[in-house]
Amino acid sequence: MALVLEQRNSEYKKNRVRRKASHKLADVSVFTEEERPKLLRFARAGGPDLTDLRGYRIETEESSYYLDSDYDYEESTSGMAIPEKPRGRGSGASKPDFLRKCIRHKIYPRAYRTPKRPFAPKPRNIDSIREALRPTPDDPLPVGDAEFERFENDAVHATSEASVMMDVLAPLMTCREIKNMKNIPFLNLDSMTDGELYVPQPDFCDGAWPETVDDKVRDELERVIVPSSDAENLLATNFFLQVKGPKGTFDVAQKQVTLDGAYGSRMMHALQNFGKETPEYDENAYTFSATYIEGYLSLFAHHVAAPTIHTKGHPGYHITLLRGFVLHDQTSFADGVYALRSLRLLARKYRDEFIETANERADRMSRLQEEREATAEPAVEGDAGRDDTKQMHSQSVSDDKSEHEATASEEDSDEASE
Repeated sequence: MALVLEQRNSEYKKNRVRRKASHKLADVSVFTEEERPKLLRFARAGGPDLTDLRGYRIETEESSYYLDSDYDYEESTSGMAIPEKPRGRGSGASKPDFLRKCIRHKIYPRAYRTPKRPFAPKPRNIDSIREALRPTPDDPLPVGDAEFERFENDAVHATSEASVMMDVLAPLMTCREIKNMKNIPFLNLDSMTDGELYVPQPDFCDGAWPETVDDKVRDELERVIVPSSDAENLLATNFFLQVKGPKGTFDVAQKQVTLDGAYGSRMMHALQNFGKETPEYDENAYTFSATYIEGYLSLFAHHVAAPTIHTKGHPGYHITLLRGFVLHDQTSFADGVYALRSLRLLARKYRDEFIETANERADRMSRLQEEREATAEPAVEGDAGRDDTKQMHSQSVSDDKSEHEATASEEDSDEASE
């Protein structure tokens, strides 16, 4: 029995030594100088694919919560997942429950329908918007042969979302008449989803200079129209662009602009109704967005619908497809660029009009307040005057009384001396 135990202990020690030896790091000195960088890249990318091995642990939604909740990920050329940009707390657009949470907060995806409403509502001004996107025979072509050739070449060689934005689309988005900003998280806004979804951070958006908005309007609507607390960033953004690289998906991009457009629609509606006791809902679209992925350009309109019994008294936010372009030939490319620029100019027109109207109301409200205060001042001054008169009269009576008492005291003193 003792011999058997001794043999078993000996085998255990041998196996233990083998396991320790197998866990030692590989000696990288056996690799050449050219092979070492490849080995490091291979290791950073996660090493070999183990998904086919028995017992491999598949990530669940809970185990990858941090990955998706704080970042949107894009696969790099090396095969390693790298974070594109922070999105704040809450579920990201790649989460399966993203649309369900949007719908819960009355932010509806494209073509959303219910048993009582077989067709999704469209903005009332959709026909005029689509007409504005079509070039007329008299309109000059926005791009020529050289621009299309450059676009086609850059689009083929773009390997990431950043390169698509900087190399492919940046030349098309250049317009001195329109102010824009890129990759700014909307951290200053009140959440439309009670924090369940990420903070919007469009790849590109158009807005207004802070100086163009009256201080009274800005102060009262700060948590609605001021996306960032940075004083240099734009306000009242109502055009958004989401771009995806070769590994991205149209589904995620469309979900992102669905949420972006809802925030933009709330901004325009707040400016439109500034100073009104009861908000009005004309159900026109004043906010727009676009997505671009692998040569496909899609343009969308966003509008706010009036609260109903079905929405439990909350306004509904809807997205509608305006037009789509496959930018693979020069004619489609020219039409797409014209429509994109026209949509941005239309967004600027609505934005400027609402800001001007809100500023006028704020100025009128300030003048009325000054008039009320001026009207109230004489009464205040009269009251103060009457108070001063009373005080002077009381002081005079007190002085007279003191003088009378002093005189009486002197007379009594004289009588006593006599």
